[in-house]
Amino acid sequence: MDLCSACTMPTHASKSNTSNTLLIILLPTKVIIWFKARKTPAHISNLPNRYEEKLGRTLPYHGPSAVTLGMNLSPSSLPIPNSFILKLLHRLLFYRTRPNKSSLFLTLRKRKFKIFMHTNSCSIQEISIFAPQTAFYFENRSPIEYSCPSMKTPKLHVKCFGCQMNKLDSSLVVTALRKKGFELCEKASQADVILINTCSVRKHAEDRVTSNLGHMKHLKKTRPKIVVAVVGCMAQRVGEDLLEHDAVNIVAGPSHIPQVPEMIMNALPKDVADAATGSKAISVTEKIRQKTDSQVSQELDDFELTYDSDENHIKHQAFVRAMRGCNNFCTYCIVPYVRGPETSRPPQAIIEQIKKLAQNGIQQITLLGQTIDAYHYEAGDKTYRLADLLEMVADIESIKWIHFITSHPGKFDTAIFQAMANNRKVTPYLHIPAQSGSDRILRAMNRGYTAQQYLDLISEARQIVPDVAIASDFIVGFPGETDEDYQATKNLITDAHFKNSFIFKYSPRPGTHATKRLEDNVPAEVKKQRNIELLELQNSIAEEDNKRFKGRTLEVLVEGLSPRPHLNNADTQTLADGSAATDESWQHPQLIARTAHDYIVVFNGPESLAGNFAKVEITDTAALTLFGRLKQS
Repeated sequence: MDLCSACTMPTHASKSNTSNTLLIILLPTKVIIWFKARKTPAHISNLPNRYEEKLGRTLPYHGPSAVTLGMNLSPSSLPIPNSFILKLLHRLLFYRTRPNKSSLFLTLRKRKFKIFMHTNSCSIQEISIFAPQTAFYFENRSPIEYSCPSMKTPKLHVKCFGCQMNKLDSSLVVTALRKKGFELCEKASQADVILINTCSVRKHAEDRVTSNLGHMKHLKKTRPKIVVAVVGCMAQRVGEDLLEHDAVNIVAGPSHIPQVPEMIMNALPKDVADAATGSKAISVTEKIRQKTDSQVSQELDDFELTYDSDENHIKHQAFVRAMRGCNNFCTYCIVPYVRGPETSRPPQAIIEQIKKLAQNGIQQITLLGQTIDAYHYEAGDKTYRLADLLEMVADIESIKWIHFITSHPGKFDTAIFQAMANNRKVTPYLHIPAQSGSDRILRAMNRGYTAQQYLDLISEARQIVPDVAIASDFIVGFPGETDEDYQATKNLITDAHFKNSFIFKYSPRPGTHATKRLEDNVPAEVKKQRNIELLELQNSIAEEDNKRFKGRTLEVLVEGLSPRPHLNNADTQTLADGSAATDESWQHPQLIARTAHDYIVVFNGPESLAGNFAKVEITDTAALTLFGRLKQS
């Protein structure tokens, strides 16, 4: 519907001087009815000027939306209940219905809102239902107002655990709910809906979810109307058992994210009595290892295309899913059992999504995949791989940086190195988890490569992309890991000189090969000590390597305010040559940014720099952070 900015009225509403028009304006706190007719019917002129309808349910106002005659509208996308719409229209139109008069029918079929009309020369010819962002005023007209005093803006609180895939899924759901009128809140105690996106990679991540659900259960004693939706990998793994938790209303696996907003809308209780019944719903994949249904893939693609943005990420940066699932079956890993088989998205769908993001100001894209380097899509006689996809994304003019994560060493196509070397938009950063430096442990993990093959791979990367930064992951305390195996891992870290490494203690996961066949026989204290030692080793390497940046000026993409300025309080007011800074940047708050190589940089500057590129002179360094001062342009 085209809204005329001059009069804030639908342009088509006045296209005819002879037809009757019913205009229904849905506001956050009221519904305004405006009727335009050659002759006002008696049953409308006889209505009171104000009619109050007490609503038994609170639903959101979601911004501009429209439906005209003959279109379908999901009732959950309206900011008021269907019953109220029916009653309201009944009062206006169904006072007397005769064969020679107009008759309007509204029916609910499979939760779809349909409008049917029979018309003649005396009937209403057009119906408009829409919800403007601001109030509408019509000069020289007298609208009939229907007050909806119980309507309010619902609050949404989000807790997200785990990987970037989960961050993306959370962002999509949040954006979809924002369009339905929700606004985010910082505290669970303030929320009407709590969304928990879960991770199952380690037991600790699931324990945190369980702890949060205990808090939600306590919260529901005083606020029984709160809807708790648990989504993600743990939701897929635990399923019905999770739904039985007293606090949980909704359970949905990763492949069912598009259904979550509708499930939440349907779960919103009408009143305390309705809340007490404990409305529950579940949507998980029954046979997770079956090939993804084409309809499910299309729904996921459409949902991501519609709702992907930087609204819930870092400004001007966005995640884009290139593929879903995993076929590697590493013996310790639960991902194949909760995210299903590898499925690469069509490159055209990915490029369409990125072009849309670019039009909205996105400058950095991160392509996501459990094993992104295994991207493989066949279209006729053409096979697209990750190197091809990177080149296609780089052709989008306003995209400046392109990241991709995470890569598997056993699947790596060295053409990716050439794509990085040949195109400055593809950032020189690789995240390639090694997991262990012991060939014996790597075989037990089913990783598909040896320690030497891994070192050869990163050596080739550095030959083709000389300034590439490489990060890795390691698991300590895998079943059967001896002191010799652990020493081999230390040797690999020393030889590889990683930018950084993520170190994790082995955590048995239900259903994995390692849990079924291997005894978790490394004591917890040994795991803990090895974890500490590897972190110390990695930090010492990074701290020494990062000293080379001191005095250099780096281009960074600013993310926003530093979340821990009290910890990042190095004396950045001193320049690299030891002199004191004289500019006014130190009067600004501390910002956090990243380089193309994914180095974290903190410096003082105006908050308005968030989402923009800047030049920063590095004045000090640490293992995980570079400190600097903003270079004035």
